Amino acid sequence: MKWHETQAANMCLRLAGAILVGLAMLAVSHLHAIAHSTSAHEASAVMMFLAAVTFWCGSVGSALVIVGPKLWDTVQVSQRWQKADRYKDQG
Repeated sequence: MKWHETQAANMCLRLAGAILVGLAMLAVSHLHAIAHSTSAHEASAVMMFLAAVTFWCGSVGSALVIVGPKLWDTVQVSQRWQKADRYKDQG
């Protein structure tokens, strides 16, 4: 049995995802407060960082909450998308 197939890993991965989604919500609330407390201008480095944190935490967190340990499942790839040995016959 692989590590991600256990019930404890399932719970921990989903909990970590929920924490990341919560962090994204916290970051976006700070970003909203900063954006509305200043006059219109170009984004500062802090605002760009908060936007990046929001995107990353929201994306990874939601993937962990929704999919959980199934992120590590192996999948069958179509022949079309497999690596082709195109130059085999050219020698």
